[in-house]
Amino acid sequence: MTDLPDKIREWLKEHGYPLEMEIARAMKLANFGVVQSEYVEDADTGVLRETDVIAYEQAQSETCRVISAVTVECKSGKKKPWVLFTCNDNYLASLSVSRRATSEKGKSILRVLSSRTEIQTLLPFALPRRTAYGVTIAMRDNNNDPAYSALNSVAKAALGIVKRLSNVEHGNIIPIAFPILLIEAPMYEAYLGIEGELTIEPVDMGFLIWKNPVVDRHTLIHIYRKERFISELRQYRDHLLELCDYAAKENDRHPRSDG
Repeated sequence: MTDLPDKIREWLKEHGYPLEMEIARAMKLANFGVVQSEYVEDADTGVLRETDVIAYEQAQSETCRVISAVTVECKSGKKKPWVLFTCNDNYLASLSVSRRATSEKGKSILRVLSSRTEIQTLLPFALPRRTAYGVTIAMRDNNNDPAYSALNSVAKAALGIVKRLSNVEHGNIIPIAFPILLIEAPMYEAYLGIEGELTIEPVDMGFLIWKNPVVDRHTLIHIYRKERFISELRQYRDHLLELCDYAAKENDRHPRSDG
């Protein structure tokens, strides 16, 4: 029985639990409010689904409480590389702000804020040089692609958190949620070069404009490798706090009603 802890440790690693624990710890150290293994209602089916990590930040004003929630889905597999299909479509920075999981009040506020450069450049909204229109896990043993399931899960978690917070009766809560898919595997982007040649380059962060309309016309999801995500956590939190403050002040300027 002396080797049982080692066997448990290896089993836990195989099933991804240490990654969830590491990310939750890193977000706590960055001073997020963190909840692990929270169950969130699927907006389509009503079924409660477990979310790996949810981190919160907020700002309170005279008229409202703006709460930003980061829903994180962790994928611990390291052997199969993830591939983002990218292009230079010049997705509008304003759309990166306005097409988010939020309430009707939040949508009204984000539409106003979306034209402001200081909002567009905050980390939760910032666009890379090439945005992704698709993602897959390469070199799979079968046709089952776990990427779709992971994307769907984290997007629905964001939507579920918005629904839950929107239904709180007191405090005039305005929720804004950001789905993030976090991986340990190598990640590459695939795109056509100037001469039409297929180009493959390593990346540690991608921005997916997913045509699956889980959240809005497009569902916007950041995909991070673990190291990049952890290195940006403190700045990411600072930027979320700025967003919450901007949004609360905008609601003070022009209070949104339920109607």
